[in-house]
Amino acid sequence: MKIMNLNSMRETYSTQMKYSILFEMGLGIAAYTYYDFHHTLEKPTGYWEDIKNELSSTVQKELNYTHKYNTWFALLQLLHSNHFDSLQTFIEFLYQLPESKVRRYCLPYIGSRHEETRRKASHKEEEAIASLMNSCKHHKFFPAYIEYISMVDIDVLKKHLKIISEGWYKTVIEPNYTEFTAMLERDVQQKRALYSTYTSEEFVKHVTGIDYQPEPSIHQVLLIPQYVYRPWNVETTLPGVKVFYYPISDENVHEIEDPYSPPSALLHGYKALGDETRLKIIKLLTEKDYSLQELTKKLTIPKSTVHHHLALLRAAWIVKVHKSRYYIQIENLNSLQEKLQRFLERK
Repeated sequence: MKIMNLNSMRETYSTQMKYSILFEMGLGIAAYTYYDFHHTLEKPTGYWEDIKNELSSTVQKELNYTHKYNTWFALLQLLHSNHFDSLQTFIEFLYQLPESKVRRYCLPYIGSRHEETRRKASHKEEEAIASLMNSCKHHKFFPAYIEYISMVDIDVLKKHLKIISEGWYKTVIEPNYTEFTAMLERDVQQKRALYSTYTSEEFVKHVTGIDYQPEPSIHQVLLIPQYVYRPWNVETTLPGVKVFYYPISDENVHEIEDPYSPPSALLHGYKALGDETRLKIIKLLTEKDYSLQELTKKLTIPKSTVHHHLALLRAAWIVKVHKSRYYIQIENLNSLQEKLQRFLERK
């Protein structure tokens, strides 16, 4: 059958960039409480131990609560609800918000067709809460998180978010404020200078390394640089907006580039390759895609161990996962030799 296409062009999205030290704070809290991923992050595990030792016992207790209920997600959601030029303005805004608005901001956006259900859940309607939980039942933590946000005492949540925000800001952000803000600003300025030379989709791929195709109800991509979660991209979705907290480029970490400091992608790539089990996984994935269960059976080692290795391969952008199946990114694997050559030739 022949088809006549009368569409003038394919729909796409617009892009926007912004940065804030408060997003760095929120992502730092998320990374700290995501214990299973510490081995994949650029910062060594000792970095997180040092922070723990510097935090007060009160803040440590509240961060354990964050780990249990994933309240870092609530913090990030609230940071997107308005523009805040300081932590104090954010705290003041949080404390004047009515209960239903706090719940509405904190509940995850899972698609336009669920927005009315999300609104009803923010008013503690049990049927809506159950429906919202069911609509994302396969997500790692959303169902339990939705139940928590829908039922928690809002004064308890506000006090909790205030303690972890002020505690993290004082311990981690303030001593490094000038350095953090300078590197975030450098990265945004560098990327904005290149914006006009790309289409929106090309620009998103250049900044994040992700080939993000337009999808229904998403009209804008928001790009936010972050340092603490390198080398990971962290993704979330807001109404009409896809958000990528992307790792800032190596050259923007320091004002003066050290020619002897290897690029992050090179470092993580060869670290991922330096293990017998991970090389076996790579070889298996060059043959076909596998689920975690299938890889566990094939390798005859514990599932938690396989997951540990896959996390390192994903951090190195050698492996990706889609609908619970892992596959190889052969272009990124093949480019490691080229990255090594460029590093060796760096002046």
